[in-house]
Amino acid sequence: MLSFTSFSQGVNQGVVQSTQYPVNMYLINSAYAGCEEYTSLQTGFKKNWVGLENSPQTFYLSGHTRLQKEKKFEQKPMESLPDPGYTVPLRGRSANAYLQQQSQMDDSVKKARKKYEEDYKKEIEEQKEKFKYRPYHGIGANVISEQTSPTSRLGASLTYAFHMYLTKTLRWSLGVSGGISQTAYNLNDVHFAQPENNLSLSDSKINPDISAGTFLYTNKFHFGFSAFSLIPYESFTRFGNKGTNQVKTTFMGNLGYKISLSQDFYITPSLWGRYSYGIFGVDFNVRANYKNVWGGITYRRIDALAFMVGINLNKSIDLSYAYDYTLSPLKATSTGGHELILGYRLKKKKGSTQSLVF
Repeated sequence: MLSFTSFSQGVNQGVVQSTQYPVNMYLINSAYAGCEEYTSLQTGFKKNWVGLENSPQTFYLSGHTRLQKEKKFEQKPMESLPDPGYTVPLRGRSANAYLQQQSQMDDSVKKARKKYEEDYKKEIEEQKEKFKYRPYHGIGANVISEQTSPTSRLGASLTYAFHMYLTKTLRWSLGVSGGISQTAYNLNDVHFAQPENNLSLSDSKINPDISAGTFLYTNKFHFGFSAFSLIPYESFTRFGNKGTNQVKTTFMGNLGYKISLSQDFYITPSLWGRYSYGIFGVDFNVRANYKNVWGGITYRRIDALAFMVGINLNKSIDLSYAYDYTLSPLKATSTGGHELILGYRLKKKKGSTQSLVF
């Protein structure tokens, strides 16, 4: 009897199978929702191991946006102070004594007014600063379809993220995603050398799909950590016979830094790690941006060498492509993998379509 544990694990981890994570980090970390000032919508398709019969393929739709009211800072009015021009009663004093006391009173009032105005301006600036760096929220959603014959997965989830400033440039966010995932298998087209009796040829299961993440970022540096399939569930193990195997939590982390070489040109080296089912994988990635075009290369240990290119067709639409050159033994039967992503950026009233992190 042939086991397809590896197939079922591949489509049950809750992680979108993508090479271009730097293009859409929301796919691997719910805390990224709302990081950018614009609304981001993306659709992507990836075909793995082309040339291999029934090779895996992935399709997804995703979107996320920031929730922050575009309200103006309301400045409280400055309280009125006494007019420094009021007079001091003469009361029989000489004119010189009167004028001297009047001058002293005027100077005192002027100094008090000046001190009040300085304190008022300082308080207003502090309030403006606090208003500018107030916390905000992000929301997102995605739909994922994966086919890894004879298994498949269809999932949908919603995301909420909370963002706050730790300093004027450093931000921290927490995010959580919740949804459902339908996993199915179909063995009707599978041929067996020794057919077995009482064999279930098809079945499907619906399970909760919960993930969470945290993200620390500036306009140059980012660090993220996320976890998928936080609620383990029973998986198909051997042709529909339910065993003790469970879909386990998958952990992912990423670290990157943007190096500006000129106003129009910068590079972003990054490191991506993944731990799942006792196996640790790591990706080394370098991406270079020049004006509205970019290119990158990724080395995935013992798996693939990927090449990526992208272009911003205008301020709203971008297109990117990735090719995976297989390094594993599958290269004997596969010509590699292809991935295409189309993105749309919807600018807000007082925002930018320029990516903050990349």
